[in-house]
Amino acid sequence: MKPYLVFCLILTLVVGSCKNNTAVSSDKNTDNTAIKAPAIVFSDLTGTYFGDFGDNKITVLISAITGDKAEGKTITGSNEVPFEGIIKEENGRVLVAAHEMSNANSSGSFQFNFDPANREVLSGNWKPYKTDAGIASKSFILNKKKFTYRKDAGDYPQASLKILKEADVNNLLKPELVQMRNEIFARHGYSFSDKDIRDQFADKDWYLPNSTNVSNDLTLIEKKNLVLIKRFENYADQYGSDFGR
Repeated sequence: MKPYLVFCLILTLVVGSCKNNTAVSSDKNTDNTAIKAPAIVFSDLTGTYFGDFGDNKITVLISAITGDKAEGKTITGSNEVPFEGIIKEENGRVLVAAHEMSNANSSGSFQFNFDPANREVLSGNWKPYKTDAGIASKSFILNKKKFTYRKDAGDYPQASLKILKEADVNNLLKPELVQMRNEIFARHGYSFSDKDIRDQFADKDWYLPNSTNVSNDLTLIEKKNLVLIKRFENYADQYGSDFGR
């Protein structure tokens, strides 16, 4: 092979190798300099929110946020309904479009709204699914509140602190016995079906309705005391003022 042809062949191989190395280097630089938008964190919004809901009270429990999906439940009186929704950030505010997973007349869709200046407050509105059910749409402002079981709360904490004897309840009037019994359930966050009873506890700082069934949460002391209290309530109904009063 002539020297000239050998030189041309070597030059071609060198130039091709340089081009490949340059391409690889360019790709690496592109990967290293790529800018990724920071992920939006919503996990601090999980929790329990409580407040006025028309002429009633509502508890909104956001139990989980995964990606752009939020789930939880709402509690109003004796109604406990799960919900699912889509969460997003829009113009600096966090919004959740949620729907209750029920076909009941009292169920509907929510628009939750979190202000970035105070993510402890949940505002928004609710619209019923069935517009012909005679139930009006509602707006609300709820405050974040953490449930804590306090066995010393209420006017009759002894019903959760110790096993009662007959002498402890013998001279109590029927309304007092009823209050003592209801407080046991209220301490565990029971949401009463009776609105009058709910209203008695609504403004107590220790009360947060977060369940419509607390049977499994009652302590052994409370279960025994409930039997005794209920027995004396029945005595009061049967014997009236003749029974130790």
